[in-house]
Amino acid sequence: MSHADQTRVSVCFQFVTKGGAVIDTEPEDFPSIATATQRAADFMNLPPQKTITFTTFEGDGAVLRAGEIEHAAVMTAEKMSRIYKEAIQMASDQVGPLAG
Repeated sequence: MSHADQTRVSVCFQFVTKGGAVIDTEPEDFPSIATATQRAADFMNLPPQKTITFTTFEGDGAVLRAGEIEHAAVMTAEKMSRIYKEAIQMASDQVGPLAG
């Protein structure tokens, strides 16, 4: 493994639309968070009618019109995974134990 391979970071993009929808993308490798953040800026600067297709963090597909992006965040795949696990735990705690 080369030194360049060792410094890559696995990131997810989180897009929030003007309507409030949240789309989390599957992990993708980048040389750095800064490079991935520039990619997010590139998405936001696309012509408004341009569509972007993604595989979501959950493994589904999504199509997003560039003009509908309100906010784009970049986070490590580990952080995204932790957020999902915490959300699942919170939902489970609110519902309580399942009836048997």
